[in-house]
Amino acid sequence: MAPRVYAMAQKCDLNGEGTLISADVIDLRSNRLTNSGTIAGRKLTLLNTESLFNAGTITGDKVGIKTSNNFDNIGGKVEAERALLVDVGGDLNHESTTMTTKVDLSHFQRSETTLARKALFHVKGEDGQLQLSSNNLNAKGADIINDGNGSTLVQTKNNVNLTALSVGFDEKMGAGNHYRHEKVEEAVVSQVKGKGDVTLTAKNLRAEGAQLESEAKLMAVAENDLVLNGATNTLELTEHHQYKSGVLTRKSKITDEYEKRIEQVGSELSGREIVLLAGHNVEATGVKLAADNNVLIDAKNDVLLQAGKNQLIHETKIVSQKSGLMGNGGIGFTIGSNKEKVNQNNTQESAAHSQIGSLAGNVTIQAGNRYQQVGSIVSSGKGDVGITSKTVDIDAVQLHYESNSRYEMQQKGFTVALTGAVASALQSVKSTVESTKMVGKSQNNRINAMSAMNVGFEGVRAAESTLALADAINQNGLGQGVSSGVGVSITYGQQKSVQTQHSEGNTVEKSQVNAGGKVNITAIGKGERSQITITGADISGQNGTHLKADGNVNISAADENHLERSKNKSTGFNVGVAIQFGNGVSAGITAGGNVAKGYGNGESQAWVTSQIGTQASKTIIESGKETNIKGSQVKGKRVEVRAENLTIESLQDTARYEGKQESVSGQVTVGYGFSASGNYNRSKVNSNYASVKTQAGIFSGDEGYDLNIRKHSELTGGLVTSTEKAEAEGKNRFETGTLMARDIENHSSVSGKGFGFGGGFSVSGGGGTKRSRRC
Repeated sequence: MAPRVYAMAQKCDLNGEGTLISADVIDLRSNRLTNSGTIAGRKLTLLNTESLFNAGTITGDKVGIKTSNNFDNIGGKVEAERALLVDVGGDLNHESTTMTTKVDLSHFQRSETTLARKALFHVKGEDGQLQLSSNNLNAKGADIINDGNGSTLVQTKNNVNLTALSVGFDEKMGAGNHYRHEKVEEAVVSQVKGKGDVTLTAKNLRAEGAQLESEAKLMAVAENDLVLNGATNTLELTEHHQYKSGVLTRKSKITDEYEKRIEQVGSELSGREIVLLAGHNVEATGVKLAADNNVLIDAKNDVLLQAGKNQLIHETKIVSQKSGLMGNGGIGFTIGSNKEKVNQNNTQESAAHSQIGSLAGNVTIQAGNRYQQVGSIVSSGKGDVGITSKTVDIDAVQLHYESNSRYEMQQKGFTVALTGAVASALQSVKSTVESTKMVGKSQNNRINAMSAMNVGFEGVRAAESTLALADAINQNGLGQGVSSGVGVSITYGQQKSVQTQHSEGNTVEKSQVNAGGKVNITAIGKGERSQITITGADISGQNGTHLKADGNVNISAADENHLERSKNKSTGFNVGVAIQFGNGVSAGITAGGNVAKGYGNGESQAWVTSQIGTQASKTIIESGKETNIKGSQVKGKRVEVRAENLTIESLQDTARYEGKQESVSGQVTVGYGFSASGNYNRSKVNSNYASVKTQAGIFSGDEGYDLNIRKHSELTGGLVTSTEKAEAEGKNRFETGTLMARDIENHSSVSGKGFGFGGGFSVSGGGGTKRSRRC
């Protein structure tokens, strides 16, 4: 007989599913343990194996797990009341699981991936402790949570990887002329949380959208690199619609839309106090870090805080066609076809800022080599912000955009048209009727009254045209009266046109360093190569702002650029027969053509100013070499600058545009009589603009300024100024070896050239008069 094990389950031991092993104390030793049920030690659970695979539940008042090889916790739950200790000789793979459901129906398919089982290490007791040790920790959409006030320690000999799991759906609806395809992917991030101190240590620590939280002290320590990146949420949507209608006039329209959104989900760190330490680099992209008290970031090499980038892509394609009997905009009709195509695509980026901040404490950032901040915010609500490195670069983030559009039209067919006085009179009546329909459409009574008045004027003109035609008939008889204002043409023609437009450029979003206390930024340790470079940033401390570098201090504006290009071209011809009744009769074969083309080119550049200091406190700049202020402003209740050389230069926003349009057309009728006409038009425009929007300079308040420049000072459209009070009290001092000042001339110019001429010549048949006219 095979041995059997019987266990008595107590309340809350089992939920009715799976296999149960339950006892006050469980001490289980094996070569390999696989659990998909429940192992519940009410007082103590000890598991000692070579390897462990857990897809079930392991619980106990105290839980201890030791493996010599890997521990795979795949959708499994390990819970303890007072203590959870895990010691893994190999890798700890801690992953949540997903499940996918599929629906496949006629004209509807959907595949949906949802979270199935959340992988969890959890301590629930008030004073609970949690400790995980392994060679590598790979957490994917999984949680490590300690609800107790005891410590939480996650340590590895090599790497900690906290990554995200992807869920979402892929849905297709419709078929043939109408269908829709939507695909969504959302990130399920990993979490490490504790009420007590939370500490993570590793050779390399990498997080993607992870949430690290402590109600006490949060510390992350990497022997090499500490990298905090973002996960992504994505959406893709495709729609197709095709419509057809009409009998005499057949119409069709095809619309295709595509949109894609990529959204960054940054890592989030919060705690009463936060410490990030790295033996090499600290890199954070789109991270949100907030502490009640102090924040310390320390890397032996580089610190990089940068914004992530969201992206939006939108594409539209529209094809419209008409064929058969169509109006031509006048008195007549066209039998033929018309086809229009519109293609548009747009791409745009937006910033997901990194934010590093303390509500009441100090923020201290130390880099052994380089500190770089791009499109990010470092702030302290009540304390100080201190940044120290060999070189400091604080820049705005550059966000790219691009737009392209193309319009094509092609029309061909036979046109029968009525021309002359009769056509003009009928067209006037038609226009009046259509205008009458628009009266009362506005919600504004004055606009409706004005519309009614204009319709009255149109009606008078239409009546005058009709009466004039009637007078001609009365005076000359029906034949001559009508013939004095009638023409008929039957032509075959084609018209093509193409228009394209392209624009691209960049916008910027500033970096910021803010403090309720003082801001101190220092670049030392590499001699003259220790520089502070600020481009498109605002830096201010309410109690003072201090920039100090062994080399240069460079404060510059960031540039936004825009470029656009457009082209257009059209060609057409017509050929047929025409007859005109006037002072005689002209009839015969008619032919004509037209060509037009043009372009427009434009570029612009605008500057986004850096602002250093605040009018409420003192601002100090110390540079071993040069202090350069370009397109930016330094402010302070008092401003002090000590440097070898000082440069202040204002920067001009610029814009340039050049456009040209050219067209030629002609029409000839040959037969019983002769007529010819033609037109040529050409226009050209140029514009140039350059102007300073924000004047660069040093702007001090009632305490004045003290500028001590050992060699040379140069101002180009720059300004050094204070309040009248500081000037009157003699608080301003500007000492320099040499001084040069130059003005900047703003300018704006627009020039346009255009000319056109047209002419006509006609000889009537049947004894009519010969006449020519040119204008």
